[in-house]
Amino acid sequence: MKTFSLTSVLEGLQMVIKRFPITLLLLVGTAIVSWMAINEVSSDGIHIPFQLLIFFSFGTIVSITTTLGVENFKIQPWKQYDITLICVFLWGVYCLFLPDDHQMNFDLGLQLLILGGVFIASAFFISFLKKNQDAAFWEFSKTVIVRLFLAGIFGAVVFGGLALALVAIDNLFGVDISEQCYRNLAIFCFELFAPIYFLAVIPDQTEKLHANLSFHPALKVFGLYILLPILTIYTLILYAYLIKIAVLWELPNGWVSTLVSILASGGFLVIMILYPAWLKKENKVVTFLTRYFGLLILPLLVLMTIGILRRIDDYGISVNRCYILLLNLWFYGISIYLLLSKNKSIKWIVISATVILLLTSIGPWRISNLVKHSISNRLETTLNQLDCLKNGKISLADSKSCFAAMDSTAKASIREPLDYLADSYGMESVKSFFVEDIHEKSMFSIIDDLDLTKRTAIEPIENSEREFLFDVKDIQLPSINNYKSFIFIDIPNNQINNGQ
Repeated sequence: MKTFSLTSVLEGLQMVIKRFPITLLLLVGTAIVSWMAINEVSSDGIHIPFQLLIFFSFGTIVSITTTLGVENFKIQPWKQYDITLICVFLWGVYCLFLPDDHQMNFDLGLQLLILGGVFIASAFFISFLKKNQDAAFWEFSKTVIVRLFLAGIFGAVVFGGLALALVAIDNLFGVDISEQCYRNLAIFCFELFAPIYFLAVIPDQTEKLHANLSFHPALKVFGLYILLPILTIYTLILYAYLIKIAVLWELPNGWVSTLVSILASGGFLVIMILYPAWLKKENKVVTFLTRYFGLLILPLLVLMTIGILRRIDDYGISVNRCYILLLNLWFYGISIYLLLSKNKSIKWIVISATVILLLTSIGPWRISNLVKHSISNRLETTLNQLDCLKNGKISLADSKSCFAAMDSTAKASIREPLDYLADSYGMESVKSFFVEDIHEKSMFSIIDDLDLTKRTAIEPIENSEREFLFDVKDIQLPSINNYKSFIFIDIPNNQINNGQ
C-alpha cells in the first residue's frame, strides 16, 4: 500500500501529465474561462463566447473518454495523443456552429445535454468492448464512481477549509475579503484540484483490464435489502392497478408511465449492482431476479405503452413523450435480452442505451427534429383548413381579423403548436408561416390575440361548495360608467374594503 508523501504526489502528477496531457490543458482552459466570467472581464470589453465554455468543459470529458479508449491499443503514445486531439478538434468544430447563449433554445440545449451524457457513459464501457469483460467493466465502473465521489468530497473539504481561513482573516485582522475571492477559490478546488486528483486515481491500463471483483457488503445491502424491497412494493402496486383496469375495462392513467419507468430502471440498476452475486451464484433471490425480471416487467411495459399512447392521443406529440416512448421500447429490448440471454452481459445495458440515445438525438433524423416537422405540418394543415393562409403565409394584419372570428377550439388548435414551436425551437421555426419577419415582440402579440384567458366579464374557472375562483389575468372588464360604488379586495391581507 502506497504511503502519502510529497514524492507520491509528484509521481501522481507526473503520471497525469503523461496520460492525460490534453485533458489537463482543457481543464486549465475551463478554469481560465470561468475565472474571466466570474471576475467580469467581459465588462472591460472582452467578450467571453458561450461556445468557448462549452468547448472546454465538454471537451474535457471527450478527451478522457478518447484516452481511455485508445490506450487499449498497442500504439505509440504520440499516436494516442493525435487521436485524442482529432476527437477534441471535431468537438470544437461542432461548438463553432452553436449559437450564443441568448439564442439557445430547448432543442439545442437538449442536444448538448444528451451529448454530455453520452460522453460520460462512453467513458465507462469504451475500454471493455471485447467479449468476456463484464467483470472488469463492473469493477472499473464501481471504482471510478467511488473515486469520483471521493474527489468531490476532497474538493469540498479543501474549499471549506480555505474559505474558513479567509473568513478568519477577514474577521480577525480586518482584511476585506471580497466575494470574488471565494468564487475564485471554488474554481481552484472544483475545476482544478478535484478533477486532477480524479485523473490521478482513474485505474490504469493494467488495473482496469485485470481487476478482480470485490463485492463490498454495503453494495449487497443497498441492492438486495434496500432497493429490491422498494421495487417489490412498486411491482405489487402496479400489478394491482393492472388488475383494476382489466376488471373495469378502462384506459390506464397517463401517470402510470412514470411509475413503470422507475420500476424498470430500478430493476436494471439492481441487476447491475448485484452482478457479482449473480456471477458467483451465491444468492437464489439474485439469480431469480436476473433470470425472470424481464418476464415480470413485460405486462407492465404493455401498460406503460398504452399510457403513453393515450397521452399522445389526448395532448398531441411532443419531444418528451417521444423520448418516453423510446425509453419504453428500450425497456422491451433489454427485458427480452435478459430473458433469453444466458451470460447476462450487463455492459450491453449501458452500451445499448448510449448508442440508441446518440443515434436518435443527432442529425436531421433526431427525435426533436421529427417532432418539429410533425407539429409544423399539423399547424399548416390547421391554418389552411381555417382559411388563414394566402400563398402559404399569413400577414400580421390579417391574423388579427382571422383569429378574432374563431371560436376557442380553433384558437387553441393554433396557439398551442405555435407556442410550442417558438418556445422549443426559437423564432426561426415559425417565421415560415408569416409574411413579415417575426420577432419575439410580434410573436407575443399573436399569442395574445389567441389567448383564451381573455373574457368580456368575470367568469368562474372553478366552483365548489367552499370556494369560488376566477382568473383575473387579462380580464377585459365591462364599462364601469353609471356605477356609484366599488369593492376593493386586498388579497395579501385577505381584507375586503367597500368604497364610494
